[in-house]
Amino acid sequence: MFGALLGRKGSDLTGTQVISVLNRLSATAGGVTRAALNRAGVLGRSGLNSYVVSIDYDSGLANSVEVLRRDGRLDPDVLVFNMFFYYGALSESLAKLKKKPPLSKLSVTPALSVPVRRSRFIGATELQSVEFFNSAGVIFARELLDKAGNSVSFQLNISPALTYTFKAREDACTHWLEELSENGSHTVVIADASTASDVVTNIKSKKASKVLTLHGNHFSDPYVYGSSVKPRSQLIIDNAKVCDSLVLLTESQKVDVGRQFGDSQKISVIPNSTTIFKDDFVVKRKPKLFVVVARLDAVKSIGRVIRSFKLAVESDPELVLEIWGRGSLEGELKALILELGLSGSVFMKGYTRNPDTVFRRARASLSSSLSEGFGLSLLESMSVGTPVISFDANYGPKEIIQNGENGFLVNSEQECAAKIVKLAQDNSLFDYLAKGGIESSNRYSPDLVGQKWLGLVKNLSGGESYNNDFGERTVFENTNSSGSGSIFISASEIAGRPLDCVRRVEIVRIDRTKVFNDQYSKLEPGVYRVHSITHEPGSFRYAIKIAHGGRQHKGVIPLKSLTFKLLS
Repeated sequence: MFGALLGRKGSDLTGTQVISVLNRLSATAGGVTRAALNRAGVLGRSGLNSYVVSIDYDSGLANSVEVLRRDGRLDPDVLVFNMFFYYGALSESLAKLKKKPPLSKLSVTPALSVPVRRSRFIGATELQSVEFFNSAGVIFARELLDKAGNSVSFQLNISPALTYTFKAREDACTHWLEELSENGSHTVVIADASTASDVVTNIKSKKASKVLTLHGNHFSDPYVYGSSVKPRSQLIIDNAKVCDSLVLLTESQKVDVGRQFGDSQKISVIPNSTTIFKDDFVVKRKPKLFVVVARLDAVKSIGRVIRSFKLAVESDPELVLEIWGRGSLEGELKALILELGLSGSVFMKGYTRNPDTVFRRARASLSSSLSEGFGLSLLESMSVGTPVISFDANYGPKEIIQNGENGFLVNSEQECAAKIVKLAQDNSLFDYLAKGGIESSNRYSPDLVGQKWLGLVKNLSGGESYNNDFGERTVFENTNSSGSGSIFISASEIAGRPLDCVRRVEIVRIDRTKVFNDQYSKLEPGVYRVHSITHEPGSFRYAIKIAHGGRQHKGVIPLKSLTFKLLS
């Protein structure tokens, strides 16, 4: 699954950095962010320089960081960086002090200046210019967006001597991560956000190892082996071919990925660690109270819990269900509660920053997700002695819950209702499951999971780094016409160079005088992501499929109408 590798000498972790990459860092974020913060804290306490970075503009980031530090979710040893805050502060420092400040001075704190974003349309065109100002009112970055909101140009103007122009914002993000990588003897960059996969994959620094993570089930509905693969997951699995490691959360998912895409020694299984909650207060547990803590969206299928609870209440009218979370289906779920006559038994409680307090009050937590990569909330519930009743699903519930030992796996609303009623009435059963849950959660402690991450960092720092230098100077023309969006290239032109490191195609020029089936190409010059590269059996050519903004191009491409480059 992975390509050619270069050796890296030595395994001393002195000066080693670990960078966890998110789109945004929010105090109201879910399981992926909590998992990234848990890992960053453990690695920071292990002596590594551990950073959490975000790549989206967020004017409220400093406040989120302050909240996360105050409630203990963000370790004091972990620095937070954001590309816009970083370059805004750097441009100010170079203008005032004529030198770059220490890295810690560019981390996000309440004292760091908040960059300002403003946008405007350019004349009568459909292009939009987005400008970013530092606290001195000087523009340090400018992005150009097309009418669909896609980034088509990004400029950094840090100082007169430090100006850069990129083909898109993603390339600027990659440049920033490469710059951060230079601050250590070796850097392991981990893409936690699925949409950061390309940004991390395109890093070329010889001082950096690239790790991709798959936090969710990679299958589409019905979320089992044989189902189609989600486009975003497919991108991560494809990008893993030119990265140093792909981290999955469960052994069962590794088996499925291996069956479909081929086994690889570069795949690691490292589960999420449970959150360590403060234990300095007592909350009275209510034996008739059950809770849900989840996003209110379709994949969580919370309607199944509500319908199950309707059946349970018919057996025991004293039962109460609290649903904690926010999401697009909030209104729909409220309507279902009213429709089923449960307004006196089921309550929508909104978002909570303290899930442990919610779990501690309850007899059990309920999960009905159709698909879980892991299910951090399952562990969080178990860690405070609250058993879990979960609908059976790939992958987390199957791996975390041992039926009848630390909770229950159910396959129908009737079965879920029966387990709710039984657990509410049986104190001995509750005590047994609570003990089993605590023992299970201990196997996912931050220290134990952190050791797995530390082992991976050591292997990458002392071992091998992927070589993805294809060479970007060569210009090609498409060698055949296509009616389905394929860019054809002769195998002889590749001349033995590896295509598994080609992640993007830059279309330099389009000749619209060339036609195929009386149509010309409607592509525009720019950089496109490679969706797939296939060798046609019995031919001497490769077919390259490209995509932009998540959409695969399927239009006409006449012979020799494109001049393009292959980019790593």
